[in-house]
Amino acid sequence: MSLLEYLPEFIRDIKEIKVIMSVEENFLTGEGENLSLAVKNVFKDQFINTASINGVKRYENMIKIVSRELESLDVRRFRLFVRFNEKLPYTVPKLKEQLEALCGNDGYNIEVDTGSCNLVVKIALKSKGMLDEVGAMLERMVPLNMFIDLDLMYNQHLTVEKFTHKFLRKYTHKGVRDEVLK
Repeated sequence: MSLLEYLPEFIRDIKEIKVIMSVEENFLTGEGENLSLAVKNVFKDQFINTASINGVKRYENMIKIVSRELESLDVRRFRLFVRFNEKLPYTVPKLKEQLEALCGNDGYNIEVDTGSCNLVVKIALKSKGMLDEVGAMLERMVPLNMFIDLDLMYNQHLTVEKFTHKFLRKYTHKGVRDEVLK
Protein backbone atom coordinates (compact mmCIF):
# COMPACT_ATOMS: atom_id res chain seq x y z
CA MET A 1 0.00 0.00 0.00
CA SER A 2 1.31 3.41 -0.96
CA LEU A 3 1.30 6.38 1.39
CA LEU A 4 0.14 8.52 -1.54
CA GLU A 5 -3.28 6.87 -1.26
CA TYR A 6 -3.77 8.57 2.10
CA LEU A 7 -3.31 12.03 0.63
CA PRO A 8 -5.95 14.12 -1.16
CA GLU A 9 -5.92 13.63 -4.94
CA PHE A 10 -4.88 17.18 -5.78
CA ILE A 11 -1.58 16.71 -3.81
CA ARG A 12 -0.68 13.26 -5.15
CA ASP A 13 0.66 14.53 -8.49
CA ILE A 14 3.13 17.03 -7.02
CA LYS A 15 6.67 15.85 -7.70
CA GLU A 16 8.05 16.81 -4.27
CA ILE A 17 5.20 15.06 -2.45
CA LYS A 18 5.83 11.89 -4.47
CA VAL A 19 9.51 11.96 -3.47
CA ILE A 20 8.71 12.59 0.19
CA MET A 21 6.19 9.74 0.29
CA SER A 22 8.65 7.44 -1.48
CA VAL A 23 11.35 8.16 1.11
CA GLU A 24 8.90 7.64 3.99
CA GLU A 25 7.71 4.35 2.49
CA ASN A 26 11.30 3.15 2.20
CA PHE A 27 11.89 4.08 5.82
CA LEU A 28 8.77 2.31 7.03
CA THR A 29 9.24 -0.84 4.96
CA GLY A 30 13.01 -1.08 4.63
CA GLU A 31 13.84 -0.20 8.20
CA GLY A 32 10.65 -1.37 9.85
CA GLU A 33 12.51 -3.40 12.46
CA ASN A 34 14.47 -0.31 13.53
CA LEU A 35 11.28 1.74 13.77
CA SER A 36 9.59 -1.03 15.72
CA LEU A 37 12.60 -1.25 18.04
CA ALA A 38 12.56 2.51 18.54
CA VAL A 39 8.88 2.40 19.49
CA LYS A 40 9.53 -0.43 21.96
CA ASN A 41 12.47 1.48 23.45
CA VAL A 42 10.26 4.52 24.04
CA PHE A 43 8.09 2.39 26.31
CA LYS A 44 11.06 0.65 27.94
CA ASP A 45 12.82 3.96 28.60
CA GLN A 46 10.01 5.06 30.91
CA PHE A 47 11.44 2.79 33.62
CA ILE A 48 15.03 2.68 34.81
CA ASN A 49 15.24 -1.11 35.11
CA THR A 50 14.26 -1.62 31.44
CA ALA A 51 15.75 1.55 29.92
CA SER A 52 17.94 1.23 26.85
CA ILE A 53 21.36 2.87 26.70
CA ASN A 54 19.77 6.00 25.19
CA GLY A 55 17.14 6.10 27.92
CA VAL A 56 19.81 5.80 30.61
CA LYS A 57 21.77 8.64 28.95
CA ARG A 58 18.64 10.82 29.05
CA TYR A 59 18.09 10.14 32.75
CA GLU A 60 21.76 10.84 33.48
CA ASN A 61 21.56 14.17 31.65
CA MET A 62 18.40 15.13 33.56
CA ILE A 63 20.01 14.68 36.97
CA LYS A 64 23.50 15.67 35.87
CA ILE A 65 25.29 12.34 36.32
CA VAL A 66 28.52 11.91 34.38
CA SER A 67 29.02 8.27 33.44
CA ARG A 68 32.47 6.77 33.32
CA GLU A 69 33.91 4.97 30.33
CA LEU A 70 33.51 1.19 30.22
CA GLU A 71 30.70 1.18 32.78
CA SER A 72 28.10 -1.46 32.18
CA LEU A 73 24.47 -0.59 31.66
CA ASP A 74 23.63 -2.28 34.99
CA VAL A 75 26.05 -0.06 36.93
CA ARG A 76 24.60 3.03 35.29
CA ARG A 77 21.05 1.87 36.11
CA PHE A 78 22.18 1.19 39.68
CA ARG A 79 23.45 4.76 39.98
CA LEU A 80 20.10 6.08 38.72
CA PHE A 81 18.21 3.92 41.23
CA VAL A 82 20.34 5.36 44.01
CA ARG A 83 19.61 8.93 42.99
CA PHE A 84 15.88 8.45 42.48
CA ASN A 85 15.43 6.52 45.73
CA GLU A 86 17.02 9.15 47.95
CA LYS A 87 14.28 10.90 49.87
CA LEU A 88 14.26 13.23 52.83
CA PRO A 89 14.46 12.90 55.83
CA TYR A 90 17.90 11.36 56.06
CA THR A 91 17.72 9.08 59.08
CA VAL A 92 19.64 5.96 60.07
CA PRO A 93 16.65 3.71 59.27
CA LYS A 94 16.33 5.41 55.86
CA LEU A 95 20.07 4.98 55.28
CA LYS A 96 19.79 1.28 56.17
CA GLU A 97 16.82 0.97 53.82
CA GLN A 98 18.85 2.52 50.99
CA LEU A 99 21.85 0.28 51.66
CA GLU A 100 19.62 -2.79 51.82
CA ALA A 101 18.00 -1.89 48.51
CA LEU A 102 21.40 -1.40 46.90
CA CYS A 103 23.50 -4.13 48.50
CA GLY A 104 20.97 -6.68 49.78
CA ASN A 105 20.29 -7.82 53.36
CA ASP A 106 23.75 -9.22 53.93
CA GLY A 107 25.59 -6.86 51.59
CA TYR A 108 26.52 -4.23 54.12
CA ASN A 109 27.29 -3.53 57.75
CA ILE A 110 26.70 -0.17 59.41
CA GLU A 111 27.81 1.21 62.77
CA VAL A 112 26.86 4.66 64.02
CA ASP A 113 28.76 6.24 66.89
CA THR A 114 26.86 9.43 67.71
CA GLY A 115 29.25 10.35 70.53
CA SER A 116 32.26 10.71 68.24
CA CYS A 117 30.15 11.46 65.11
CA ASN A 118 31.50 8.45 63.19
CA LEU A 119 29.63 6.40 60.63
CA VAL A 120 31.30 3.13 59.62
CA VAL A 121 29.87 1.39 56.55
CA LYS A 122 31.31 -1.83 55.17
CA ILE A 123 30.19 -3.12 51.77
CA ALA A 124 30.29 -6.82 50.86
CA LEU A 125 32.80 -7.92 48.23
CA LYS A 126 29.98 -8.95 45.89
CA SER A 127 29.04 -5.25 45.62
CA LYS A 128 32.55 -3.79 45.39
CA GLY A 129 31.84 -2.37 41.94
CA MET A 130 29.24 -0.14 43.57
CA LEU A 131 31.58 1.22 46.27
CA ASP A 132 32.01 4.61 44.59
CA GLU A 133 28.28 5.05 44.14
CA VAL A 134 27.54 4.08 47.74
CA GLY A 135 30.20 6.62 48.80
CA ALA A 136 28.54 9.34 46.72
CA MET A 137 25.16 8.45 48.24
CA LEU A 138 26.63 8.68 51.76
CA GLU A 139 28.16 12.07 50.96
CA ARG A 140 24.70 13.33 49.99
CA MET A 141 22.79 11.71 52.86
CA VAL A 142 25.06 11.91 55.91
CA PRO A 143 25.23 15.20 57.83
CA LEU A 144 28.44 17.17 57.35
CA ASN A 145 29.42 16.93 61.02
CA MET A 146 29.80 13.12 60.77
CA PHE A 147 32.92 11.33 59.61
CA ILE A 148 32.24 8.60 57.03
CA ASP A 149 34.42 5.50 57.08
CA LEU A 150 33.48 3.47 53.99
CA ASP A 151 35.32 0.29 53.12
CA LEU A 152 34.85 -3.25 51.85
CA MET A 153 34.12 -6.27 54.03
CA TYR A 154 37.29 -8.13 53.15
CA ASN A 155 37.56 -11.88 53.52
CA GLN A 156 38.73 -12.85 56.97
CA HIS A 157 40.04 -16.10 58.39
CA LEU A 158 36.54 -17.36 59.18
CA THR A 159 35.61 -16.99 55.51
CA VAL A 160 38.81 -18.47 54.12
CA GLU A 161 39.28 -21.39 56.54
CA LYS A 162 36.63 -23.53 54.84
CA PHE A 163 38.66 -23.62 51.60
CA THR A 164 41.59 -25.95 50.97
CA HIS A 165 45.09 -24.76 50.17
CA LYS A 166 44.76 -26.38 46.76
CA PHE A 167 41.70 -24.21 46.02
CA LEU A 168 43.30 -21.03 47.37
CA ARG A 169 46.49 -21.58 45.35
CA LYS A 170 44.87 -19.99 42.27
CA TYR A 171 44.55 -16.66 44.14
CA THR A 172 47.22 -14.19 45.20
CA HIS A 173 47.30 -12.99 48.82
CA LYS A 174 45.52 -9.83 47.71
CA GLY A 175 42.99 -11.92 45.77
CA VAL A 176 42.21 -14.08 48.82
CA ARG A 177 41.47 -10.92 50.76
CA ASP A 178 39.72 -8.84 48.06
CA GLU A 179 37.76 -11.25 45.84
CA VAL A 180 34.58 -13.21 46.28
CA LEU A 181 35.77 -16.80 46.74
CA LYS A 182 33.70 -19.41 44.92
